[in-house]
Amino acid sequence: MTDVCVACVWKIGRAVFTTWLEATLLIANFLFLLIWNRLSFGKAILANVAMSGAGWLFIAAIPVPLYAYAIVWELLFGDRYGPISWLIPVLLSAVAGALFGITVLAAFRESVNRSTFLILFALNLACVGIAVFRMAIYVSAHPPVA
Repeated sequence: MTDVCVACVWKIGRAVFTTWLEATLLIANFLFLLIWNRLSFGKAILANVAMSGAGWLFIAAIPVPLYAYAIVWELLFGDRYGPISWLIPVLLSAVAGALFGITVLAAFRESVNRSTFLILFALNLACVGIAVFRMAIYVSAHPPVA
């Protein structure tokens, strides 16, 4: 992707992003909780709903990482968009999702360490990346009309 107006793409593809993000988060978090943390099936479902719900609320419904990025970018660079302008919100969203996951695991009194955070970051990065890819395809197929 070249120069990308992230806010413009978000307005067009938000529904597609949200759908793909939640679908991938539900699957990835559930498998992580069952395989890595070895939670019981019931606890894994509860933790999965909490982790995916927090991801939906703060990454898709109220995109805190995107708003933070937009404010900082506007203050630093104004209306200029660089070729990597879309990458920063993806990384911020993955970090936010990993932090939400760590918080949920701590609430369930599970062990939380650096490797757990890194695995959650990688899972969230993959989920956000898939959602952004699907959103980019949608926006490319449905460009804005002037």
